[in-house]
Amino acid sequence: MSGFPSYDHPSDRQLAVLSWLTKLSRDSGCADPVLVGCGAVELYTNASSSTGDHDIVTPDKEKLTHVLLDLGFQRSSNQRFVYHPGHSILFEFPATKLYSYVRTIKIEHDGIDCTVMSPEDVILDRLESFEASGGGTDLVYAYILFKSFWDYLDYERLRTCVKRRDIRESFRFIRSLREDAEKMHLSIMDQSAELSEECRRRRGA
Repeated sequence: MSGFPSYDHPSDRQLAVLSWLTKLSRDSGCADPVLVGCGAVELYTNASSSTGDHDIVTPDKEKLTHVLLDLGFQRSSNQRFVYHPGHSILFEFPATKLYSYVRTIKIEHDGIDCTVMSPEDVILDRLESFEASGGGTDLVYAYILFKSFWDYLDYERLRTCVKRRDIRESFRFIRSLREDAEKMHLSIMDQSAELSEECRRRRGA
């Protein structure tokens, strides 16, 4: 673990760890890891996620896990995570490959080009999770990403994927809230209130 980079903010943490893991993967003959899930949310929003782990997709999960174990990492009791107690690093490997329709982007850190799930796909994942569970945090993160990356999003692709994944209602909500926030100059408090109300409505509260 010598030479592991330091970081100050949640997004720095995700990118520093991903850069380190990418180099380790390449040196070990493994495919480049892809940051997904709450890890990607944390990177894009610079806000600490509820889990604080690094969600990684790699076809070389088992090989990379053994490389990590040789470096002092440990498996969690339920075998779900691989973590290093001395550095507070926790990896979860939710899948060995991405769905064919998922896109990724490259972000460079310390000379390493790291692979991250695209902002559009992170938004879609958060909305799909909200549709399934009604979790307010998922809706909030989807809205923050939608609003923050508005000028860079592939909007036509978003609309196509929203239809395919049947998350039209929640997508219409964040789109409408963004438009209202722009036109009516809604405060952060007002936007938060709208998000909370939508969560209550969807849960039938």
